[in-house]
Amino acid sequence: MVLQSTLEFAGIINDRIISTRKGKLQGLYLLWNMVDAREKSDLYNVYEDGIGELGLSVMKNFLPDTKRYRHEMSEMIAPIFRCTLFPVDKRLIRGSKLNLLADEIEELINIKQK
Repeated sequence: MVLQSTLEFAGIINDRIISTRKGKLQGLYLLWNMVDAREKSDLYNVYEDGIGELGLSVMKNFLPDTKRYRHEMSEMIAPIFRCTLFPVDKRLIRGSKLNLLADEIEELINIKQK
């Protein structure tokens, strides 16, 4: 259900804004989140083939399903994983794939490292 509504929304954005160049958006990339690594199977490849047929792109990296986000919501613990002010603690970033996702986003939007 969530995938269907996401694909419909993304298709409309792609067809009416990106393809027609009526807006400043240059691209739209879908991102798999809450992926259970134990269950990542060929089904994702089938979905990605279908998504490609719709003219949409899927990012190579994905965000795994992790409990660390839920723990922060329940009570204050240190160090904090999700924070927009401070970098993620190196011990907590392991397994989150956030660094790989950030690298891919930098590549997609052509940010050059100085």
